[in-house]
Formats: sequence, C-alpha cells, structure tokens
Amino acid sequence: MSRLFLAFELPEHIKQRLLDIREPLRGARWQRADQLHLTLRFLGDVDDTATLQILESLSGLRSAAPEIRLHGTGCFGGSHRPFAFWAGVAPELPLVQVREEIDSRLVPLALAPDRHAGFKPHVTLARIRGGDASAVRCAERHAGLTSEPFTLDAVSLFSSQQGLQGSIYSVLHRFPLSGSGNIAPEPGC
Repeated sequence: MSRLFLAFELPEHIKQRLLDIREPLRGARWQRADQLHLTLRFLGDVDDTATLQILESLSGLRSAAPEIRLHGTGCFGGSHRPFAFWAGVAPELPLVQVREEIDSRLVPLALAPDRHAGFKPHVTLARIRGGDASAVRCAERHAGLTSEPFTLDAVSLFSSQQGLQGSIYSVLHRFPLSGSGNIAPEPGC
C-alpha cells in the first residue's frame, strides 16, 4: 500500500518566494522546499492494482495547462485554532477545472472520497499545532503575497512516506496537460 495524492509541482523560483516568508511562529512546522506543492486530490492508501488503474484512468488528461500566480495568504482553522498556514493562488477556476476532470476520471475506480471537504487551491506553507492568533496575524502580514504568472504543465502522482523530519514526497508519474510536451514516468515506475 502506498499513500498517494495528485498535485502540481511548483517552479523553483516560486518555491523560493514561498520559503522567503517563513518567520518564527508558535507551533509551526514550516514545509521544506521539497514539500511545497499544490494538492489537487488526496487518494489515501492505495494498493498496486489501484495505482495501475489510476495511472490508466489519468493518462491523456485533456485539461489545459493553467497559468496562475501566488495570491495572498491565510490560515485554515480560524483565528482560535489555526492548523495550517497557506499561500493562495489565482485564478482558481482553471485549477478547479483540472480537479473536476480528475474526479470524473477516478469515479469508476470507487476510491475512498477525498478527505478534504471542498477544494480550495493553495500551497501549504506550515502545519500548526497548538497555534494561536499569531498565525492569523502572520497571514495578515503576508496578505499581499504575489508572484509573476507561471504555468503548471503536468499533474504529478506523488507517494508520501513519514520521515523523521516530516513527510517525504516522491513523484511516481507525471501526466502532461494540453500545451505541454510528453513527460515520461519517473524511473522505477
């Protein structure tokens, strides 16, 4: 069984822009550069047979490669119990459309429902335990976060393993989107 999710990888200069806003924050475990991504769908624990079915179902995605930019910051969990500090992106609609195509292709597989209710495109910057309103104030300080536009040209299937320093993500396969070249699977897939 592998713990899998689908996400967009971010360009290195965007990751650096996100790393630059880190600051001391009570209860925060900031994501490392190799952990920064934009999640489209959590798949959960999946066996090898289901993984092959996912690969087949998502081959030939028809969605256009979205062009987005960073846009603001926020916290999930509200001001009294923030549990995640995130960077937003805009526009959201192209990402929602990619997510909808993925969901429609995965329906026949009868996978477990995505554990995240609703879809809010974002990049998780820090996970927060025992946080307080300081996380919300941090989000307010960085509300003007923005970047130049960048294109997301492939959806990546990631596996996630727990490590001593947090989760370790590995790309198992990339699914190119319209307007992007053919991207081969990662070695060993």
